[in-house]
Amino acid sequence: PPLGTSQAHMSAAAPPPTTPPAANEYRKVVYYVACSLDGYIAGPGDDLSWLGGRPGASPYETELDFDAFYSTVAITVSGGRTQRWVEAAGVADPYPTSSNYVVSRNPGPGGSATHQVVAEDPAALVRRLRDPSKTPAPKEGSLWVVGGGQVVRPLLQAGLVDEVEVFVHPVLLGGGVPLVGEGLGTKVDLVVLEAQPLRDGVVRVRYAVARGQADGTARGASD
Repeated sequence: PPLGTSQAHMSAAAPPPTTPPAANEYRKVVYYVACSLDGYIAGPGDDLSWLGGRPGASPYETELDFDAFYSTVAITVSGGRTQRWVEAAGVADPYPTSSNYVVSRNPGPGGSATHQVVAEDPAALVRRLRDPSKTPAPKEGSLWVVGGGQVVRPLLQAGLVDEVEVFVHPVLLGGGVPLVGEGLGTKVDLVVLEAQPLRDGVVRVRYAVARGQADGTARGASD
């Protein structure tokens, strides 16, 4: 054989053992979302009008420093439905400094200059994206699960979510799009890290997913 091919074949046949990254070497996976008191992220018919400010009170957005949160985000993962909400709102490039993925059963042409559309299983996708050695990103930071419930549900089932940060609005929608999708089917223990009342009756609560669940990589309150 040509010079060097036998050595290359031997190397390919017996690759050196690899060690999976430690939990603290993965990107933190955060579900950051607004919801109603009865646990919906959109009302019937995908209604989002309840997210606006209410008469006689300053909108809670005046206290919410989204730019500070987004500055910590390296990658976003959204569902197709969430992406359609963004597009319907006329926001051309909502996440300009991160790598952005949209999970869809019908990926179509594959996305745009601002995001990549994939048909990959959400858990398999996030396992890959949270590992910096497998998926480089424009900057260091966390992985933000933008929504919706059908994307975050399999991630919670697999123990791939580290933190859940919700902005609970003082409204009962009575139906719509659930916070974690239909049929979570497992108990997920959470640890309260912060609870903060905001203007307009909204309450911000940040939780850590308790250690030792599913993959065993979820972080606890001490991290």
